Amino acid sequence: MHARHLVALQDRNMETTNRMPDAARSMLFGAASPRPGFVALAAGAVAMGGSYLAADLAFHMVVTWGTSRAVFLWPPTGLVVGALVLLERRWWAPVVAGAFLGNVLAAPPTFTVLLAVASSGANSLEQVLCAMAFLRLASSPPRCVTLQDVGALVAVATGVVGLTAFAGAAVVALNLGAPPRAGWAQWWVADGLSVLVIVPLVLTLAGAIEQRRMHKARALEALAVSAAIALAGYSLVRKDLSSESLGIGPHAYTVYPLLVWAAVRT
Repeated sequence: MHARHLVALQDRNMETTNRMPDAARSMLFGAASPRPGFVALAAGAVAMGGSYLAADLAFHMVVTWGTSRAVFLWPPTGLVVGALVLLERRWWAPVVAGAFLGNVLAAPPTFTVLLAVASSGANSLEQVLCAMAFLRLASSPPRCVTLQDVGALVAVATGVVGLTAFAGAAVVALNLGAPPRAGWAQWWVADGLSVLVIVPLVLTLAGAIEQRRMHKARALEALAVSAAIALAGYSLVRKDLSSESLGIGPHAYTVYPLLVWAAVRT
């Protein structure tokens, strides 16, 4: 009875760690099985490029927070957490390393090398802990379609991100002299929103790819919401030609209902 229990536990662990959808594998690599080294290199390169673009976009979308300007949404966190949840544990290291390099390369010129490396390291630690906690609390496989998955996502966004935000606040306080409380709140809001908004989008999109089905009405809806998000973003974020900063309209958060719509309906 004891040995049977151990076998069942091992099978459950194998099922939990094997997260990449079969349809996504075949779409990315074809029928042939690629070499592990190539997969690791490709995963790291994709993570680096995606994190770089997402971080660069986030640094150009800032809002006034007290007497300073801060990023209100940090997309790399949601993207990487979603990827880690879907992938096997053996691919976590190249993905996290690639995302780390992407964040470092996307740091603005005002950041010192030490600040870029320290903040990216704190963000990488947060991403790993969020993925581990979500896999522990969510159903298997997690797709954010059950009450358990939604509860796990909220717990990660509030609890895990709230704890790891202390590391981010310490980095900002030591390197920029910012108030620790303000730094913690900014980090928690930006990364917590990313987990709540982007992780469901990544997981539901992966589920749709795995099922390989999307009705015509859903395709039209996807085009409509994508166009609405693009137009809302364009109207809210405008280039201030007289300075190096970006101006944000007074109704910046009106884009969030569209993002939630995309996350739920994709």
